[in-house]
Amino acid sequence: SESFAFAHRVLASDRDSPTSLANVHPDPRVKAFADAFVFPPAETRRVYPPGFAEKVVQSYLDREFEARVGETDPALRIALSLPRDLAQVIDSGGGANSRWFGVMASRPLRAVFEAVFNLPESFGTLEIDRQLGVFRARAEAMFGTSDLAELAGPDHIEDIRRRYLVQSSLAQSKAALVGSGTGGSVVSALLAGAIR
Repeated sequence: SESFAFAHRVLASDRDSPTSLANVHPDPRVKAFADAFVFPPAETRRVYPPGFAEKVVQSYLDREFEARVGETDPALRIALSLPRDLAQVIDSGGGANSRWFGVMASRPLRAVFEAVFNLPESFGTLEIDRQLGVFRARAEAMFGTSDLAELAGPDHIEDIRRRYLVQSSLAQSKAALVGSGTGGSVVSALLAGAIR
């Protein structure tokens, strides 16, 4: 049709030329029509928010530090990564129960809370809903809340980290005593002294 051909000629005309159809046509609507279809060139380079590079570098340094510390003390590595790991579970969304399921699914977080709550190694064999109930009840009893967002706050995170490190240290000491063969005799001697 003629109107389609005319529109095509207007849009195809060189807007920088003073003699182009869009610039010389007496009807101002033609120029407005041509202007409406002028699009800026697409941005081809990536644009990052301020501080992006610094955050990436700091994240790398933090994780590298955790890995180096973890080579000598795995419990300390878990304790260092605790706030970040807990924040990831919280940020994943869902309700209170799904967040606790996220904790149970994360090996490091499960290790932290099982140690802090002084749960036996066989705890993981219980039915999952029962585990959830125990985690929530112990958190409520120990910290006054079972809300993971509150537990990740500054009021509780350092307490959780400290309790985890103490429990891990006790477990390592106990394993060293039992592993050295003197554990049984030390325990026997202590019990013998207590019985007398």
